[in-house]
Amino acid sequence: VSTIVVDMDGTFFDADAGNIGLQVAYPEKINGKNEGELLYEELLQNLSSGRMSVEEVIYYGNHLLQDKGFTKTDFEMVLKKMWPTLRKELVKALRQLQRQTKAKIILATLSSQEFGEMVNRELRKQYGFSFDGVIGTTILFDKKNKMSGITRILGFTNGKIKNIPVQTKLQALKELCKEKKWPFSMNQTALI
Repeated sequence: VSTIVVDMDGTFFDADAGNIGLQVAYPEKINGKNEGELLYEELLQNLSSGRMSVEEVIYYGNHLLQDKGFTKTDFEMVLKKMWPTLRKELVKALRQLQRQTKAKIILATLSSQEFGEMVNRELRKQYGFSFDGVIGTTILFDKKNKMSGITRILGFTNGKIKNIPVQTKLQALKELCKEKKWPFSMNQTALI
């Protein structure tokens, strides 16, 4: 195995960054439930019923965050809330694999690449382990560190949505490996 790709939401963490992000952005209670959680559930219902694609859910979820002026500091709050759900045994196993093999270990998420890079910095600090690369949905920030747009969505298909390029994790992984001059072969890639 030359490449190990690790999913973030629900795999590396037990929690989902999109869900927690919406809860941070929309903390108001409606009938005893957090408004952000209700918005997240509505997006998932639209996805499961076929009314929206994964890429549309990512697009609209990010716009809900932008509408609330979501900032890099808010991303840090999301990380703080997600950190207790980190699968520590997986971190230990990946750290051991990194020491024993020459495999490149990549964090791949449909969530924000910026958030994945924050996760990576915190891992390095707390566990002495970090991913060799991070791929995810690419977000723009303005001068005040507020989310201001999306330049690439990581999704399930290659194409465009609302004039924003959409790539699969596989396509983004191939591009990362090419950019870093790492060898890449599907036959030598493991997905966690």
